[in-house]
Amino acid sequence: MRSDAIDQLLSSYLKQPVRLSWKGAASDAIRGTFERPRVELGGLATAWVPFEEVVLDADRVTFRPGVPARLGIETPRIELAVGQGEIDKWMSRLQLPFRLVLEETSLIVKTRIAGFPVGELEARLDIVGGWFVLKPRRASILGIPGALAPLFRTYLPLPPLPRDARLIAIDHEPGLLRLTLEADDFEERITPGLVSRLQKRMMPGTGFGPS
Repeated sequence: MRSDAIDQLLSSYLKQPVRLSWKGAASDAIRGTFERPRVELGGLATAWVPFEEVVLDADRVTFRPGVPARLGIETPRIELAVGQGEIDKWMSRLQLPFRLVLEETSLIVKTRIAGFPVGELEARLDIVGGWFVLKPRRASILGIPGALAPLFRTYLPLPPLPRDARLIAIDHEPGLLRLTLEADDFEERITPGLVSRLQKRMMPGTGFGPS
């Protein structure tokens, strides 16, 4: 199900285009229950890297009238898509000594010195203690394979995940990386600052690098 009126209301509240859909009958929504709701945002700027697409969904969302009204959210998930252009700008801003290339099935780390290619490393993105890390699969230096590559991992200078958020999927596309995070059930007041509170629950914060 979809409702243009709800889309317009949410777009006005969030000050950006929003598309909401859910499963079930319109009568369920009138009673304040949305089964498998899905909120699609065109993009989202954050303190560390802009996302091309942001999708929020859940098993169920329940609207509870009151002062203030509340939203009960069951099994919330968020899908974040970041493109190669955003990754390049972020790495340039931090002046990191390598380039991260988003390939079809993996991440490729390319190191250059004075424009000359020195090393290349294929890695997967993982979460260790809440922090984002690169875990190498293979590596080469000056074209020579490095047998010890799988033993090393590199922390990325990204803020940690919120305490209750879990990384449940990573999907690769040429030039695009999608992360899917899941959190525990929670309830939120519908008051100013709702979007910021949702971001703190579901998305990495604003700090950099492990302490």
